[in-house]
Amino acid sequence: MRLDLGLRLRLRRALKRTEGQHQQLRALLHDAETAARAGTDPVAALSRLRDGLRAHFELEEGVSFPALHGLAPDAQTSLEALEREHHGFLGDLAGLLEGSCSCDGVLRFGGALREHEQREERLLASILGGARGV
Repeated sequence: MRLDLGLRLRLRRALKRTEGQHQQLRALLHDAETAARAGTDPVAALSRLRDGLRAHFELEEGVSFPALHGLAPDAQTSLEALEREHHGFLGDLAGLLEGSCSCDGVLRFGGALREHEQREERLLASILGGARGV
C-alpha cells in the first residue's frame, strides 16, 4: 500500500512536468509546421523540437513509464511500444534535419506525434482512473 502511494506521488510530480512539456512541445511543433507551410526552412524549429522531445522522452522513460508500470504491470507492452515510438520519432526528426525536410514530411511527423501523445494520455487515464488527484 505504501509503495503504491509512493509511486502515485512520484508520478504526480512527473506528470506536472510532463504537462508543461507537452504545452511547450505543441508550440514547437506548431512553429515547425507553420514554417513548413509557409515554404520557409523549418530546420531551426525542428532542431528546437528535437531538443525538447529528447528531454521529454527522458522524463517519460526514466520516471513516468517506470512508475506507470509499477502501478499497472499489465501495461508493460503498451509502455514499451510507446518507448519504441520515442526512438522512432527521434530518428524521423534526424531524417528531416538531414535534408529530407519537405512540408508533407513535417506535417506527417506532426500528425504522428499528436496521435502518439493522445494514446499516451488514454493509457495514463486508464491506469490512473479516478486516482489522478492522489
